[in-house]
Amino acid sequence: MDPTTTERSISTTVPWDPSKPSEKECRTCNTICAPCKACTDSEEGNCQKCWHCWDWDEDELEDKDMDKDCDALHKDHDWDDAEVRCLTNAVTKTGKDCRACWDDAPPSPAPATTTTSTTTTPSSTSLPPAPQPDFPGVEACRTCMTTCSPCRECADNPDGSFAYGSCGKCWHCWDSDDDELEDKDMDMDKDCDALHKDHDWDDAEVRCLTNSVTTVGMDCRACWGVLGDAMLV
Repeated sequence: MDPTTTERSISTTVPWDPSKPSEKECRTCNTICAPCKACTDSEEGNCQKCWHCWDWDEDELEDKDMDKDCDALHKDHDWDDAEVRCLTNAVTKTGKDCRACWDDAPPSPAPATTTTSTTTTPSSTSLPPAPQPDFPGVEACRTCMTTCSPCRECADNPDGSFAYGSCGKCWHCWDSDDDELEDKDMDMDKDCDALHKDHDWDDAEVRCLTNSVTTVGMDCRACWGVLGDAMLV
């Protein structure tokens, strides 16, 4: 077997396309950058974040004069680095951006074009909902299966209600002990997210659900879809 295929997705029906990056190389594109699939044809509104070196934790521009490893597919880019440029039409060392990883987009950046069409910008402060990636693991899901479990009722409706009141509690960093908002999204510590690696599973302050682009790239829906109503002990 050709050793160069060990990091590639091997299909029994479709030959491997050597022009595409490996699954490992595409990890950033399929997690942190995943919502930017909706922005491949637009640099307007929230989509402009995808076309610059953006700090997703702080939700701010990281660098106008960016380091080259801010590009998602650069060989020195850490896949979980919150500072990343997902899309670009600039000529880069790799010659590709995340569109090379996404099946529904061109394999290489298309030339910049001028258009007079109107672009619809998402009304929320975040990009469109990110697809939930791989299952994070049972231990990582402990908060989601305990403190956050009632928020299942709010997974599809941030404006609805559930047993503990407004679903907004599930979509923000909420202190369940004091039943009050702990931090607005723009001010919250990133470890308030239920699946953040530094979140203590029994911490009363937690954000269970979000459509924002986060370092972990997922929220409690990634746990509920696999574990269902399982009881963790």
